Amino acid sequence: MMCCTLTFSTGSWRFFSGLTVPSGGITEQGSSNPYYYAPGAVESVRFSDGTIWGPGQFGGVVTGSADTDTYQFGMGSGQLTIVEFDHLNGALDTVQLGAGITANDVVLEKNGLDLNILLGNADDVLTLASYFSVVSGNYRFSSSLRVHPTPYKIDQVAFVDGTVWDTVTLESRINNFTGTDFYDPILANDLDNVIRGLGGGDWLVGRGGHDTVYGGADDDELYGDQGDDVLIGEMGDDLLFGIDTIEDTVIVGEGNRIQFGPGITHDDLTFTQDEGARTLTIQVGTSGMDQLVLTNFDLTGVNGSLVVESLVFADGSTANLASLLGGPVNHAPTIADPLADQTVLEDASFSVPVPADAFADEDPEDTLTYSASLADGSGLPAWLNFDATTRTLSGMPDDPQVGSLDVRVTVTDTGNLSASDVFTLTVQNVNDAPTVAAPLADQTALEDAAFTFTAPTNTFADQDAGEVLTYSATRADGTALPAWLHFDATTRTLSGVPLNDEVGTLEIAMRVTDQSGLAATETFALTVQNVNDAPMVVNALVDQSAAEDSPFIFTMSWLETIA
Repeated sequence: MMCCTLTFSTGSWRFFSGLTVPSGGITEQGSSNPYYYAPGAVESVRFSDGTIWGPGQFGGVVTGSADTDTYQFGMGSGQLTIVEFDHLNGALDTVQLGAGITANDVVLEKNGLDLNILLGNADDVLTLASYFSVVSGNYRFSSSLRVHPTPYKIDQVAFVDGTVWDTVTLESRINNFTGTDFYDPILANDLDNVIRGLGGGDWLVGRGGHDTVYGGADDDELYGDQGDDVLIGEMGDDLLFGIDTIEDTVIVGEGNRIQFGPGITHDDLTFTQDEGARTLTIQVGTSGMDQLVLTNFDLTGVNGSLVVESLVFADGSTANLASLLGGPVNHAPTIADPLADQTVLEDASFSVPVPADAFADEDPEDTLTYSASLADGSGLPAWLNFDATTRTLSGMPDDPQVGSLDVRVTVTDTGNLSASDVFTLTVQNVNDAPTVAAPLADQTALEDAAFTFTAPTNTFADQDAGEVLTYSATRADGTALPAWLHFDATTRTLSGVPLNDEVGTLEIAMRVTDQSGLAATETFALTVQNVNDAPMVVNALVDQSAAEDSPFIFTMSWLETIA
């Protein structure tokens, strides 16, 4: 049972004795932040039963030395703060992560001047206090010599597998950046970052990746830079830069503005308002690649706000957004008559036009451009073509195309706004006749010997999926097979024993018929070769008598047939 509560005060910090405090105090980034250490800090709590709490279990602080330090941190270490003060050259300070931790388990966050290392969840957080502090000071005996050390940085983070992140790698992998209530210049990295300026007039740059940038209070400069970014000005007169989405929490009297880069004039801008989605898209040029999207936009102020009051151009000129929107506003096209599903036949050419009234655009000067793809946005299959000029789908599907596919037709107006509709194109099967795939070889049988021949399974083919073929065999002229020759349709086998009378050549036709009655026939020759037969007695000789001293004549006759 818990009998008491331990409460620690923050203690007192003192200046490092080796440095002289310059006039006005040691400052960094606009706020007071002296060199400090805490030699009297509590490092552990021990209980009578042998239980020991490290700093991570009671929110303690671990302080480093001016020499090389190694800090162990792993799963289950809890919430731990490190104050690493090291202004000497040559010291190599390391955070050694525990077993089982990989790069994918580590999340890095910049929180004010601190760097937080999170291990896969919020339970294990290592805070490197004042990591981003940049301090100016004088050496004791040289008042004119200014130094700018970063004494609170950890030099590297090491993994058990041997991977090492130096400060450059470490800072390039930060996911989230949070400033302070003072001025913060935050230059993010190429990851998808969330950047929060908080108070102060901040300078926030997303760089690469798809970033979300929150200005916070006061007047901020927000740059999305590369990627698809969301710039959220919040309270203050904010400058929003980039080809991005802009969201702003507007208060009365606020005057947010958009600053355009060199070469962009008022004439380069096209405005598209979506009243349903409450957005205003400002397109730069005609490529469709450069645009700003203002969310929660409502020109009337009833269901949103103007978001941005003015547009500022590189030549110094400005324009009031409300007055600009008094002119024509581009509207997105809409679906006027949904596309009907279509059915076409296999092995037959088809042409399906998209009706001219399928889509509509309330802007009379707009020209709609048509395109087609599969519903998931991928290209049409090779057998299917779309003519954008005539709005026509055409092609000739084969047996492999039997089935259904969803086709998306998209129209895009001159302001790069679009509408899409999807319909199902069904290819209906048409029965195909079977074909001879592998011709049968001529066969030879011996007289008086058993003969068998099985047609290979690949002799015939039918491209209709699931088709069942029925086999039969006749003479080539369509008459029945001779009595000695039999055909088993199930096993596709001819068999029999030819006799002497069957010696010669017989033309045989093997035929397959599909379930719809279409057929294919393959003809081959079956030759019965003669085998020599011994002579045999046909009529037994009758006993004969002869007279003594008289001539005797007896004539024998025989029949031998040689085939």
